[in-house]
Amino acid sequence: ALMAGAAPSPGRHRHRYWKARIEKALELNQLELHCQPIVDTGGKLYAEEILLRLNDGDRVVAAGEFIEAIAVYPKLISKLDWWVIENSLKYASASHKTHVNVSSESFEKKGFALRFKYLADACGCDAKTIVFEITEQLKFENYQESLIIKSLGAEIAIDDFLTGHNSFKLLQNLHPHTIKIPGVLVGQIFSQIGMVLVEAVIQVAASLSISAIAESVECDHTWTILKLLAAKHDCKLYGQGYLFGRPRPCEA
Repeated sequence: ALMAGAAPSPGRHRHRYWKARIEKALELNQLELHCQPIVDTGGKLYAEEILLRLNDGDRVVAAGEFIEAIAVYPKLISKLDWWVIENSLKYASASHKTHVNVSSESFEKKGFALRFKYLADACGCDAKTIVFEITEQLKFENYQESLIIKSLGAEIAIDDFLTGHNSFKLLQNLHPHTIKIPGVLVGQIFSQIGMVLVEAVIQVAASLSISAIAESVECDHTWTILKLLAAKHDCKLYGQGYLFGRPRPCEA
């Protein structure tokens, strides 16, 4: 038997377990949004990334623990996406960007952009302050909605860059405003291969005249190296990680 609040081991029951928990969380209002700052090279707040959490009273669970498990349920993922988007729009500030993660299933679905515009208008949110983060590991078939999204003024960022197999395809078809240097690379910046890969991402961003956001920046030394690499290639760089602030509950 499972202990209360504990997730099952990977296996055939995992998908159904998390499906039931997330459906219950939506019904009982057990989902909450946290935010983490993203700063420029001068330390000024540039944006906040919205992060989904499940809080059932026993513990707070990060979305990374359940998103993959429920990805096999398109309707549930879509419902979760729109819960996050709507509540993020209510929280968004006019003073800085707000990064919102969204699945490819929702983002490429016809009508996504119009529904987003309707919600943004209803919340009094300027679409220009919103940045949709699309993970590099997801597949895309329809890029039409991204064109409409950008026509509304919203931006697109590719998350987990170089960790999947869609780097070239997404760069070519999404024409993002930003690419994010994943923490798995940033954490290896003191190794030769880590340094080479991080610099390569910065070079890609600079060559395309888009910005780069380094994730999981945890110490001044790492941040200094990143800034030197960005200056070397004339790349607009931002940082995100515990060095600048841990995720905290969003407050309207």
